[in-house]
Amino acid sequence: MKAKRVDPPTRLRASVYAVVRVETDTEPDTAWENRITIVRVVADPEFADAEVERLNALNAHKGCRYFKQQTRFENPPVEVPSAVPADTAAAPQV
Repeated sequence: MKAKRVDPPTRLRASVYAVVRVETDTEPDTAWENRITIVRVVADPEFADAEVERLNALNAHKGCRYFKQQTRFENPPVEVPSAVPADTAAAPQV
């Protein structure tokens, strides 16, 4: 049985910032999932900006670009317990 996901309100999820790398020198038929990498996720937007600037300067000649993307962090993910399979329901809660 598949777990049903319940989205908590935005106010209950913390903002985090993903530093993302896009490969710009790949073949045109390369799938997007092979062009994009999440380098790291951080809580401080200024640190993310500085890291993007540093990586773009460091790797300017390597055929990739970095940017920051705001996203949300959920800990723990919210699920409906009755929809979780029995073998995972016994797992200890963190």
